[in-house]
Amino acid sequence: MKKKVTHHKDLIYFLSVNKAKLLTLVILVILTYLISLKNGFVSDDINGVMKNRAIQNFSSVTLRPLSFAQPLYVFTVYKFFGVSASMFHLTGIMLHLFITLMIFGVFVFFG
Repeated sequence: MKKKVTHHKDLIYFLSVNKAKLLTLVILVILTYLISLKNGFVSDDINGVMKNRAIQNFSSVTLRPLSFAQPLYVFTVYKFFGVSASMFHLTGIMLHLFITLMIFGVFVFFG
């Protein structure tokens, strides 16, 4: 007899067992990057975002097919929020948080 796979129960179990660790990671990521929300664009952001008219078109994503992630991120944030430093920083924090939690999940799964 085959065992019925219940992925949602596995996820709920994973979250309940690792609740404190996950919450710690969330707090650490947010505290680390929270100060950036009040900052403006700096360094390469000035030329890469503020002065870069190419980010207004999707074709900017396809200019470098092997490194499309960063242009896709910039294009997407620009299309949703315009040239807003705080929104670029907020989406960056969310991306860091997502990747941190995914890496934690991989280590728990394979550990």
